[in-house]
Amino acid sequence: MIENVVRLYSDLGKVDEMEMLLEIFTEFNQVGEALLQLHCGIIRFYAMMDRLDDVEFSVGRMMSQGMSFKSPSDVEKVISSYFRQGAYERLDLFLEHIKRFARSDLRICCWHMRSSDKLT
Repeated sequence: MIENVVRLYSDLGKVDEMEMLLEIFTEFNQVGEALLQLHCGIIRFYAMMDRLDDVEFSVGRMMSQGMSFKSPSDVEKVISSYFRQGAYERLDLFLEHIKRFARSDLRICCWHMRSSDKLT
């Protein structure tokens, strides 16, 4: 259900509403898949809009709650945003940060994308 809500809010550009939902979930100590989907939906939205400051804040917030990215495609969206903005130093910092927290399959995805020809 939360996946559909996140998709709808993203499609409508309602990131503030997703942020409010995240606040409510956090306030009531909700954990698990729904909270992770909400975090990832917010990050995806900011990445698609190339709002790097918001991406970095949201990633830090998610990871401070002990969560990591749900899928390699979410990481790809973030990395692509860094490339579109030409923010290579910030990308290096992002990759350093997530490699400590992300599952190994996500780290491999990140490092592969970083060295691939399609991103250079």
